[in-house]
Amino acid sequence: MTNELFGVYMDTSVAPWAAIQGEHIRAYATNAGTLEGDVETNSNGRFALVGLSDRDDWVPVCTTRTGGILILEAIATVDILTMLTDQKLSVAELEASGLVSVDGEFISIIDDYDAVVDQNYGGSNVSVFARLGNAIAGFHVSIWLRDAGDTDAITIETTDSVQRITGKDADTTIVPVDLTINKDSVTVEQLGFSSKKLILQRRDGIAQNCLFTATGELELNQSGGVGNNVADACRFISVSSATAVAINSDATVTDCLFRAGSGTNYIKGIGTTANVLIKNNRLVGGSDVSGFCIESDTQIDKSLLIGNHIDGIKNGGIRLDGSRNAIIGGTIVCGGTSAAGIRMEAPA
Repeated sequence: MTNELFGVYMDTSVAPWAAIQGEHIRAYATNAGTLEGDVETNSNGRFALVGLSDRDDWVPVCTTRTGGILILEAIATVDILTMLTDQKLSVAELEASGLVSVDGEFISIIDDYDAVVDQNYGGSNVSVFARLGNAIAGFHVSIWLRDAGDTDAITIETTDSVQRITGKDADTTIVPVDLTINKDSVTVEQLGFSSKKLILQRRDGIAQNCLFTATGELELNQSGGVGNNVADACRFISVSSATAVAINSDATVTDCLFRAGSGTNYIKGIGTTANVLIKNNRLVGGSDVSGFCIESDTQIDKSLLIGNHIDGIKNGGIRLDGSRNAIIGGTIVCGGTSAAGIRMEAPA
């Protein structure tokens, strides 16, 4: 029994075969003669029909075009007997299941993740990919990243299925390319960005427990209506990019650590910025930061800074250019006689 179909729609009238985009695919029950589901093929010709009734006679059919060929992906269903009985399985038996990497480490993707990204994986599971971009293109919702082999920048679009990307740990799981999320409500967690950018381009995105180093940078560019992008419990260590966190509008930066930076600012409002909450962050060791640790270069409006601790600064703690802003609590410890603690300026 299955309740999902994954595959690709190809045009066989050309050589080599080409992907067919934008056609409607439905699931057809050959015994009952009924149809369920309705999805469009993406730019790679791929489709994913999920949430179908449990049947063993589903086949995909195209309802908007004739010709071409629909190719189904194999779906590996593996019963891990040790979860159900006291029977022991050898590492070789587990490896044959496709759920173990070549070094014998068990990768559990049954419950929490639809896909795993590991460029060194040597098993046969069809849900393990060498590149993050391929896992995203495969309509997977929740992706666990161990070691990505991507070489081209990645953009997640609104038509992609992914909602969560989780790394093994932020210190050793490094995203090797810039990652732009042009989709609402995507969570990125436990990932490292060394000299790469993470851009939350839409709304209600979350960067959580991520690590940024070297010229790594986080951009919170809310767009697409009312919403709020969030940076939570992230670390920015020895970041030398001009700005560690760039905020365009409607953002929350909370419980983050900024240390030993050497750029212009730790947090900066860019463009006309409003509705920003910066709360309970530690910005320390900023003696090599050339500007204010928290700064807006254009008007910032209706924003709130609460309980931030700024220590060891050389040039300035906070500068806000705008109106209807408030600073509540927190500490600023200047590291030089010329450093300015707080500067709030009305718009021109």
